[in-house]
Amino acid sequence: MSIFKSSAKNGYLLDSQIGLVQPKWKKTTQAGVKQRSQNKVQLHLEQSRKPENQLLARLPNETLNFLSGRNFFLIASAALIFFLGLLVFIRISHSQNELGMEISRLTKYQVLLQEENRRLKIELARQASLDELEALARRELGLISPSQGQIVVID
Repeated sequence: MSIFKSSAKNGYLLDSQIGLVQPKWKKTTQAGVKQRSQNKVQLHLEQSRKPENQLLARLPNETLNFLSGRNFFLIASAALIFFLGLLVFIRISHSQNELGMEISRLTKYQVLLQEENRRLKIELARQASLDELEALARRELGLISPSQGQIVVID
């Protein structure tokens, strides 16, 4: 059985005979502080030897001004190239839309012409028959059939 009670007061365990006793984890010695300090320094040196940490260590000391000289020129050039590319893309899209509408209009016109061509072929076939030609000649031109005396056979 332990001499410490389970109750705590301000982070310290109470001893029934002596009073307040500092827990083992709270006890600090000069040697312990010195050892922890040396461990921290050694850990820091090991981390600073890594290439990625060397770069990170330099960053706060360097000024990161993106709008100075060369960086401004690069950013402005990239923005200009992006803007011009966007304009070219918009122009090409507009041309494609115009050509699509023109194709649609011409397709409708082609369908109309094919329908008219079909209708004209039917009318040509109807008028090419001899009976229809004879009726047209009598009706519109006033022609009559020849009589027996008007027909001459040539050998």
